Amino acid sequence: MIGSVFFGGDPDSPDTVGKFYADVQMYTSGSSFVDPEGYLGAWVTSQISGASNSFRGGNVQRFQSDEYDRAYAELQRTVDAERRDQLTIALNDLLVQSYSIIPLVHRGYVSAYSNKIAGVRVNAWDSELWNFETWTRRK
Repeated sequence: MIGSVFFGGDPDSPDTVGKFYADVQMYTSGSSFVDPEGYLGAWVTSQISGASNSFRGGNVQRFQSDEYDRAYAELQRTVDAERRDQLTIALNDLLVQSYSIIPLVHRGYVSAYSNKIAGVRVNAWDSELWNFETWTRRK
């Protein structure tokens, strides 16, 4: 199967990730940001993929847990960094202990730039291109 079909949004195709017509699927995904709130939001009950949302919900495993939904709602309301860390760990544990996800490996993101470019500033909260308008070429 080609990726454009599997990750596509055709609600009539039986071969999309949103249908999850398999016992197990393997693909790489994970949080792209330092704060994983957006990533963890894919497993709330309201995100269950089904006909009602044209199989476009992020919860393709159809994981359902009142405890998870409550903890995620608290995460959304919480600004204290230590409490957010605790909630993130608890949410991750609920997913892993229920076998909704089975983490195998974390693929790190690598970025580099030429030493001929000045003005590059690394920012853990955004794309490595976030300030590219300030870049200049060194002579």
